[in-house]
Amino acid sequence: MFFKLVLLLTVIPIAELYLILKVHNQISAIFGNGFGFLISMGIVILTGIIGARLAKQQGLTVIRKLQETTSNPELLTDTLADGFMVLIGGLLLLTPGYITDLLGFTFLIAKMRDIYRKPLTHWFLKQISQGNLYVNFGSQPMRNSNAWEQTSQKSSIQGPDIIDIEAEDIK
Repeated sequence: MFFKLVLLLTVIPIAELYLILKVHNQISAIFGNGFGFLISMGIVILTGIIGARLAKQQGLTVIRKLQETTSNPELLTDTLADGFMVLIGGLLLLTPGYITDLLGFTFLIAKMRDIYRKPLTHWFLKQISQGNLYVNFGSQPMRNSNAWEQTSQKSSIQGPDIIDIEAEDIK
């Protein structure tokens, strides 16, 4: 797992740099070196600005949805997954590069998040059932998938005041 993460964190920046330089060369061939640099940097800055605005808008939507769905754990899981994806999407868009921008936009577009939601929710519940992730709804800790059903019955009467998520070191 650690090796895959290190490989990913090495390959992505190299691929990003290569792609940025290739696009810059193409733009410079058309507009000249001075304008090519400005256009290349403008694209990177513009995607960061657009991404930040989209992340804010989608984040507020997720927060509103979270407040509405605290009494339904099934919808709550989807909403928490959406919140996580919006956060990751915003971070990816603030990272300079075309690959991270493309992936970040897919996390911020609501219809595109549907593609990622099921695997992410499956991973989330698997981590809970293995004891690697703990979720507390007020005073009700969720330590396995059966607790999800118990929380559902209790929270249908009254929604939780606090949602606290902790991750333990995964080996």
